[in-house]
Amino acid sequence: MRASPASPSGGMASESRDRPEVGEDFIRRALDRADLNALRIALYQATGDASLLAVRLTTTPAMGGATRTVEVAEEERAGLKRKLISFLQNLRADFAESRPDNARLRQLMEALRNERLSDKDFAYRRDIPAFDDYPRAARWTAGKPPIPHGFEVAIIGAGLSGIAMAVQLQHLGIPYVIYERRPRVGGTWEINNYPDVRVDVISVVYQYSFEKKYRWSEYFARGAEVRDYVEHVAREHGIIPQIRFSHEVTAAAFDEASGTWCLDIAAGGRTERRTVNAVVAATGLFAVPKRFEAPGLADFQGTIVHSTEWTGSERYEGRDVAIIGNGSTGVQMLKPVRQRARQVYVMQRTPQWMTPREGYGEPITPETQWLLDSMPYYWNWHAYSYFTMRLSVQVAQEIDPDWQARGGLISKSDRKSV
Repeated sequence: MRASPASPSGGMASESRDRPEVGEDFIRRALDRADLNALRIALYQATGDASLLAVRLTTTPAMGGATRTVEVAEEERAGLKRKLISFLQNLRADFAESRPDNARLRQLMEALRNERLSDKDFAYRRDIPAFDDYPRAARWTAGKPPIPHGFEVAIIGAGLSGIAMAVQLQHLGIPYVIYERRPRVGGTWEINNYPDVRVDVISVVYQYSFEKKYRWSEYFARGAEVRDYVEHVAREHGIIPQIRFSHEVTAAAFDEASGTWCLDIAAGGRTERRTVNAVVAATGLFAVPKRFEAPGLADFQGTIVHSTEWTGSERYEGRDVAIIGNGSTGVQMLKPVRQRARQVYVMQRTPQWMTPREGYGEPITPETQWLLDSMPYYWNWHAYSYFTMRLSVQVAQEIDPDWQARGGLISKSDRKSV
């Protein structure tokens, strides 16, 4: 049997990856690596087979007990796989996915993690599966009002936030312009090129909810691929013509009398002044490097380079290297630097909490990509499953002063993850 996956919304792929030979063995390999619980809900949504709701699940503590994974019980997996294989082999090319109403959506959410959701939790989570074309999008409540002549919004920065804001304004029909100081889109992903720079959450949820099902090459995408994704979105949504590249906003002053902003914009060795009606600062947290300062640094005879200014021409083979900081950047670059340096020293102010990342550094196989493309609703529930599994981790980061007063570190829930 030869099958073609549904068209993705983006990502480059070879012909063999686009059109894999799909037989039962191929499907089984895809299912062996898949999120079977997410597939269970996707299959129930596609078929209405109520027996899928009775499939036994197991709950396993994860991340030191800070959260939990919900999986299909071992004895149930073979039967579920048989149903999935039959469905995929007989799936009609004209199968049309539909958005579930709120009652159905809530049922599906609760069934996936075997939990009851409060109204508050459901309201927060209902857009996570991203069944709408534009989840969480703002909409005019009483029809689009007339936009005053000359009205314009200035967005500062063409990274993830700036592009998302531009898509939203374009959706609402509000004129805007983006000022980006660098020559390309991407923000932090255009700036950072240090060794092994990549996302530290799985690629399937590190994307816009309105531009989903992108064909990532790895479970945790590298920086260059994320930048390409941002550019893909900007081009797909017609944002590029509205970006003024190599234009840096150096000052912004609000005029209360007119209710407008006056911007000073440096470009090509000159500074121009422009008046706009609103300003969105999408400059991010990592646009300006924080310089390392220490007594005696001026006398240091070696090379000092900030991770945001990494060029790839740095020479550290056989040398002693100190990596200062142990956040995501410090942790990511440690291994590739250590492979070439003589000795690496890690300077940390605060011990880092490290948790395993399944699939980190691994490519997404053709089988997995085909399943994400071809199984109705699987992408949605795979993303939802991963996202909500990590939601409870945030509770472990909420400080409880009373718990600390009794000698605890952060909170009672945090005790499980220590």
